[in-house]
Amino acid sequence: MTAAKVPPTGYIQITKGAGSECLNSVVTYTINSNSGCTDIEWKVVGGQFTELSPTEIQVLWNAEGEGTIDVHGTFTDLDKNPSRVDALQYAIYINSPPQEQLIIREPNFNIQLSSTICEGGQTKLMLKAPAGAYDCVWSTLQYAVSKNTDATELVVAPTATITYTLTYKSHNFICVPLPIACTITVKPLAAAPIVTGNIYLGPNNPTLTVTNVDPLATYNWYDANGLSLNRPGPQLSLSNVTTGTLYHVEASSCRRGIFVPVQVHIYSVQIVLATTQQMPTGPVPLHRGTGMDLRAKTLGGGTYQWRRNGTILPGATAQKHVATQVGTYEVIFTDGNGTSAASQPVDITDELIQQSHQGNPLSYASQTTVLKPGQTTYEQIKELVVEDRSQQVTYFDGFGRPIQQHAVLASPAQTDLVQSIVYDQYGQTPHGFLPFAAASADTPGRFQETVTAQQAFYQGTDKVAVDAHPFTTTTVELSPLQRVTQQQTEVV
Repeated sequence: MTAAKVPPTGYIQITKGAGSECLNSVVTYTINSNSGCTDIEWKVVGGQFTELSPTEIQVLWNAEGEGTIDVHGTFTDLDKNPSRVDALQYAIYINSPPQEQLIIREPNFNIQLSSTICEGGQTKLMLKAPAGAYDCVWSTLQYAVSKNTDATELVVAPTATITYTLTYKSHNFICVPLPIACTITVKPLAAAPIVTGNIYLGPNNPTLTVTNVDPLATYNWYDANGLSLNRPGPQLSLSNVTTGTLYHVEASSCRRGIFVPVQVHIYSVQIVLATTQQMPTGPVPLHRGTGMDLRAKTLGGGTYQWRRNGTILPGATAQKHVATQVGTYEVIFTDGNGTSAASQPVDITDELIQQSHQGNPLSYASQTTVLKPGQTTYEQIKELVVEDRSQQVTYFDGFGRPIQQHAVLASPAQTDLVQSIVYDQYGQTPHGFLPFAAASADTPGRFQETVTAQQAFYQGTDKVAVDAHPFTTTTVELSPLQRVTQQQTEVV
C-alpha cells in the first residue's frame, strides 16, 4: 500500500488559532499530531517568528492584513508509514486597532496630539467615540487620574504643561486600541497692568504708560463707558485734558484680561519735594530733625492753605511748608478768580519703618529724652532742635536680640553714633566693635550696614586714630559655664 500524501484530518493540527490576531500581538503556535513528526520547517508571512522548539514558534504579527503560517515536515501515520507533507497552511487575518484621537471641549474640535489652555482654566478631554468603550484609564507619567468602566471624558485643570494618556477597550473592536497621548500646555495669563503718568498739573497732555509690560500680551484702552479707543499698545497719549477722566486698560494673552481702571487726575496745584521738584510717587520718609520740605506747584498766582490729616495747619499759608510730623498732607490753592482746589495727598511716614537687613524685616525701639523744660506734647518735642533732645534707636533681630544701637545726631558733626552687636552660632558676642559716626546726617536713626562703614570711619578720617582692627576679641571655654579665658585687642 502506498503512503498517503496528506495525513487524515485530525492527525495534524496547529494549536492556538481563532483565525485572526491583532497587529503587534505576540502569539505562540504549536504543532499537535497524533503521530510523530520530524524535519519540520516553518514559514511565516505577515510577521516575524522565533522557534521555541521544533514543534513550537512564537510570532510577532507586524503587518496588517492577511498572514499565513506554512509548515513543512515528515509525519508518521497510524500504520507507521512516513509521509512528507510539503505545506500545511494556516491563514490568519491581522487586525489593526482603531486610531481614535483625543478631542477637547467639543466633539468637532480635534486636538490630536496637543492643545493650549489658559492658566487657571479647565478643559474636557474626550475619546472620539466608538460606542461601547470601557475600561478607560486616564493617566499622567506620575499617576492615574481616572479609572472606571465608562470614563470616556475627563475634566482637567492643569497648573503646568502635562501629558495625559488614555488606554481603553471597545466592544466594537477585536483588538485593544493603542494608547492615546495628548499634551496640554498651560499658557500664563498676563499680569494686571500697572499704569503711571496719571497725575498732572493741568490742563495738560498726559501719557499713560504700562510699566509691567508682558511681551506676549496685547494692550487695549477704553473710555469710562468701556468703549474701545482703538489705541492698542502699552501707552496712551492724550491731549488737552482739563479735568479728571476715567480710562480703562486691558491686558490680554490667551484670553481677555480684566479691565483695570486708570483715573487721570488733573490738579490746579501739586505738592512737590523741594529737593527734586518732582511729585512723590509714594510715601515720603520724614527726615528727623530737619523735617521734609514740601512746595506747592501751580500754573498761576494765588493763596495757599496747608492741612495735615484733613485738619488745617494754623499759619501754614506759604507756598512752602516744612513737614515735621508724619501724616497725610494737602494744600488748598485759591486762584485769582476765587476758585479753590485741593492738591493730591502726600503721605509723610516714619523713615525708620519698613527697613530690612539680609532679607529680614527689622524691628526697632526708639526713646527720646527731652532736655528742654516745659516741652510735654508730641508736637513740641518734634519741633525741638538737636541740642534740646536726645534720641536712642535700637534695632533687633528675629530673636529679639539687639544688633545695632544709634545715638541719633550725637556726633560732633551731628551724625549718628552707631554701635554694632554681632552674634556667633552659639548666641555669644565674641567681638566687641568700637562705635563709629555715620557718614551722613541725611538719614538719622536708619540702620547702617556697618562692616564697610566702620572700617571707613577708622581708616579714612583724621578725627580719630587709624585702626585696622576696630574691635576686641573674647574667647570663652567650651563648657556650659562659658567662662572668659582670653580677651585681646589687635593694635597696629
